[in-house]
Amino acid sequence: MKKPLSILLVIALLCLYGLYSAYRATSRDPFLFVWTFYAFFTAYGLYRDKPWSKYLVYTLALFITGAWSLSVLALQKKGWPYQGVADTALALLPGIVLIALNVAACVVVFRHFPRKKGQAEPQAPEE
Repeated sequence: MKKPLSILLVIALLCLYGLYSAYRATSRDPFLFVWTFYAFFTAYGLYRDKPWSKYLVYTLALFITGAWSLSVLALQKKGWPYQGVADTALALLPGIVLIALNVAACVVVFRHFPRKKGQAEPQAPEE
């Protein structure tokens, strides 16, 4: 069965995150290899169309978004290092893009797996 491009992009993003966390684990904290394993295991599940993989995508997106949010809050408590609005927006842009990618990946995965019988089908918007 041929995979949709959107799922292949989510798998690629998961693999990139796995490689990034492996790099961070070798340069900083070996505990981060947990995220490497988690990302590659999730990518494998998506590639094999395993229904459990959607929950792993959701939790990984939640943890990534939560970690970014907590780091911004911690930075704000210490004292925001940027004075201007443009500098602040530029500093927050990578995290905002990361959150947008997380939301997009969750939507793609949600739409990829069909609902089981007995569950309500999503309604198509009326035109």
